[in-house]
Amino acid sequence: MTQTDYYNLKKPAASDYYNVSDFNDNADRIDAALHGLEEGKAGLGEDGLILPGQLPEMSTLLRAWPVLTTAGWAGSTGAWSQTVAVAGIKATDVTHVYPACSTTDAELAGRQRAAYNTLEPYVDSAEGTLTAYCKQSAAPTVDVPILVEVMR
Repeated sequence: MTQTDYYNLKKPAASDYYNVSDFNDNADRIDAALHGLEEGKAGLGEDGLILPGQLPEMSTLLRAWPVLTTAGWAGSTGAWSQTVAVAGIKATDVTHVYPACSTTDAELAGRQRAAYNTLEPYVDSAEGTLTAYCKQSAAPTVDVPILVEVMR
């Protein structure tokens, strides 16, 4: 008799006699594994996403609206970065960055949004600063206002 790789279910050989207790043992293992999956899904929505009540306890401790200026980009083709001051931010913070709009001019707002979309989806935070990245051939040619939310 052999066993399966992951759940150690019993696999009798063709020449083995049928044993009801082996069958029942396999059924109990499968039942326990399926129950564990169902328990793990408790609190998930129908689409499998985490529901708000299941999120870890965190608070928004800081909101800031820095601007990534056209002149502030350093680097070269495909490796642009810009560090801006964000008072109160820490290296250990969970940081979320969103596009912000600093104008009612629809054309400029569109260019700011397009520039935001060229940024990498991650930032690095350090004590009092945040660094954004752009891996495009050229750095943004318009100031990019952003909303920074810090969670702890």
